[in-house]
Amino acid sequence: VWSGTKTDILREKIGLLGFKKYIDFAIGNTPGKSTLVKGPGLWKIICKRLKLSPKEGSKKTLVLGDGTGDIEAARAIGAKVALVSKDKKLAEKADYVFQNPSGLLEVLPKKATP
Repeated sequence: VWSGTKTDILREKIGLLGFKKYIDFAIGNTPGKSTLVKGPGLWKIICKRLKLSPKEGSKKTLVLGDGTGDIEAARAIGAKVALVSKDKKLAEKADYVFQNPSGLLEVLPKKATP
């Protein structure tokens, strides 16, 4: 998971939503470092952490978001996007659409490892 939210807050939200066992790694924005907000800078850090090339990582990544910036970030790295939104125009730009985050839990593999 990568986000414009600070890492500590991001990790707390992941736990509250029940996604922790599905997440390999979470990194958020470092205040004052605009190049690392959901962009190529954070993507490189993520791929290095997961020992994947950016191209290989893109194929294995599903970006979960709730807005235009998330869709743009997913497309910029070549990944698919799952959007949590009720906005029909925005939903047309996503690969998967859910009304709320719990909808994603229904389609994730049941035997994911932490």
